[in-house]
Amino acid sequence: MTVSQITAPDLSGQEHAYLMRMLTQLDARQATNRRRIEYFGREKRLRKFGFSVPPQLRKLAPILGWPEKAVTGAALRINWEEFVVPGKPKGDDRIRRIVDDNALEVEIPQAHVSALQLGPAFAFVTAGDPSRNEPAGMISYRSAQTATALWDRRSRRAIAGLSIVDWSDTGQPAVMNMYLPRVVITLTRMNSGWKVTRVGHPINEALVTPLVHDPYLDREFGSSRITQTVMDLTDMAARTMLRAEVSGEFFSSPQRYFLDLTRQQYDRIVEAGGWQSILGSVFATEVDDSVQPNPNGGQSKVGQFPQQSQEPHIAQLRSIATMFASETSLPLNSLGIVQDNPASAEAIQEAKGDMIGIAERACKVFDFGHRRTIRQALMVAEGLSQVPDDLLGMRSRWTNPATPTLAARSQAVVEQVREGILPPHDAVTYELLGYDQITIDRLVEAWGKAPSDAQRLADALSRQTQPTLPPGGARTALTA
Repeated sequence: MTVSQITAPDLSGQEHAYLMRMLTQLDARQATNRRRIEYFGREKRLRKFGFSVPPQLRKLAPILGWPEKAVTGAALRINWEEFVVPGKPKGDDRIRRIVDDNALEVEIPQAHVSALQLGPAFAFVTAGDPSRNEPAGMISYRSAQTATALWDRRSRRAIAGLSIVDWSDTGQPAVMNMYLPRVVITLTRMNSGWKVTRVGHPINEALVTPLVHDPYLDREFGSSRITQTVMDLTDMAARTMLRAEVSGEFFSSPQRYFLDLTRQQYDRIVEAGGWQSILGSVFATEVDDSVQPNPNGGQSKVGQFPQQSQEPHIAQLRSIATMFASETSLPLNSLGIVQDNPASAEAIQEAKGDMIGIAERACKVFDFGHRRTIRQALMVAEGLSQVPDDLLGMRSRWTNPATPTLAARSQAVVEQVREGILPPHDAVTYELLGYDQITIDRLVEAWGKAPSDAQRLADALSRQTQPTLPPGGARTALTA
């Protein structure tokens, strides 16, 4: 995409300035973002091979899935569960409708993957079209390839957002949505220029929120998991694999040498070509009476050099994988490197520590964007200009990034129930055990109908058989 001056007379000067800033910002990141997507999608191939690769093998370009593993390895530990509102243990029906109507259980994990790929993803809120069966407050997630925003550090929110909805055949934007306070502007490319359509809303903020991975003060839109180091190490590993493949060819066709050849025999080998001579499976010399005998009086001899070992390439690949694991906080075995001595349970847990910390921080940062997006969608759906007071304390509930086993989770909850920290049949306890909301409701209802511990004890005592005393009562029994 190349940015050109857009002619839209219906835009104000401020709106046009915002539009051009965002288009320039989007264009400046296109090449880098496209490169990262290629590495993630295993589409990036080696271009510079060097002298160690013969021409016949240059079309063989190994592809590694390590950059994808760097993204998905973190995404698998960032699992959104639901939105929780204080004072409403069973949730809020308004929020539940927004989640269901926008299929957020499917959309949110995809937004997380996109943010881990490129740094930010963007959530846009618009009023849905009832005639198209759209939700009243519609949420759309966009990748940083097709969307951007202008961030205001003082207010800690986006003051403008841009989403490219459609492209022309020449790769230029054809339909764009620009999000500004109190208005969403749709720009459609026409033969005579750009058509501007405005849709107002009562909220005095741009209905766009970035979902950011690993932000810091100098980079408010975050950082990609596919860093330059990740891409460089992937290229190094791919070159190592290619060199190993070339060496593997010589295992089946090792290099040979000739002694005491005549000029005619040598010329025949040269005519066959260098690589054909090396890779040929059969060598033969013929006796020709018309050719002068060998001046040394001996016969031509063929010998073979020792075969090359694959171990140096394997060792180098293991070294590169170790650096990649350190850069991405992935366990080494996730990259296909098997250690001779299996790691202990403590070592495995320690190796996961950095990744768990990354996932926990990502959950907190993503939660900020999700909460703001849900509030904006609710305000648009109900025509409000302010966030309802009962939603100010809303938070997201996430799966534990440490992903403990069912046995470990159950043991921890049982200990807390035994110590009186958790109530035994409460919804919170069932949440910590990992049950979904439907199962939690059924368990709470079932235990609500069950008799209490005191009632069960009274019933048990009433069912006990009273002892039968002999005639005369207890005194007769004692004096007998």
